[in-house]
Amino acid sequence: MPLSPEEARTKTVNERLIADGQLEAFDEALARRDIGRIRAILASVHLDERDQAAFVERVLHPDRQLRVETARRFGSSDWVLATEVLDRLRLPLLDGPARALDRARVHMALIKLAEGDVARLRRWAQQAATDWRDVLVAAGMADADWPEVLARDGFPSRVAEVGEPLPVSSIRITTAPRLSLRPAASGPVPVPLVLSFIVIDP
Repeated sequence: MPLSPEEARTKTVNERLIADGQLEAFDEALARRDIGRIRAILASVHLDERDQAAFVERVLHPDRQLRVETARRFGSSDWVLATEVLDRLRLPLLDGPARALDRARVHMALIKLAEGDVARLRRWAQQAATDWRDVLVAAGMADADWPEVLARDGFPSRVAEVGEPLPVSSIRITTAPRLSLRPAASGPVPVPLVLSFIVIDP
């Protein structure tokens, strides 16, 4: 039975997709970067055109905010080098367009840990290329409160968990598939990461 507008009003984007049986189709469209199909699916679960456009921009181009943060946090002579380090980094199991937000999250953790120092960024990037979970743990971003951690450190957007229903008319929505982490052979066990989130415009 299709999701009604009344039902959709109290649900998050993931809940809407699941309730309407569209989650798998959405993931496939996201992997293909099929903007028309993504927007059609979002419309079918009662997202208006403004929220659809904001969603598509955020989910398909997470690197734009990343580049802004790189320029903000590294010196004028270093931000190009820092950008090259991040562009060349290959993260295990995070390849492909469907993992763009996952990669951006790890990159934000690297920027946070580097503290504007390209040499530190390179060292942490080497660690991320081996096991990026260690980077998230070191940056304090492996738990469910990672959006608040970023906000406390001066990153620009306030972020709320998708699990908290909010009026769609007041938010920009972005999502990515849930990523389950297997614990490393030794060391702390990271909490599984919920990579779907809602960005609230100030």
